[in-house]
Amino acid sequence: MVHKLESADEPLNDPYHRWDCERIVACALSNGYVMTLREAEKAWDEYSESFAAGWMNLPDDDEDLWLYIGSRIEEMAQGT
Repeated sequence: MVHKLESADEPLNDPYHRWDCERIVACALSNGYVMTLREAEKAWDEYSESFAAGWMNLPDDDEDLWLYIGSRIEEMAQGT
């Protein structure tokens, strides 16, 4: 089952994060979630902020990436 998040694609706050956001979008899709680049940016930004950090580097492995932000993406899909 594919879950689609419901926001329009907006420009990224920081275009330097585009590649990271594209990777997050691809990781989410492989786990059944369709999201925009902006939603991906928001999810990783919130994850990074939970450590009182700026934009953190993504892990090398997509399984680790999903482990870190999968629950946040699931929450976003449910509208929470």
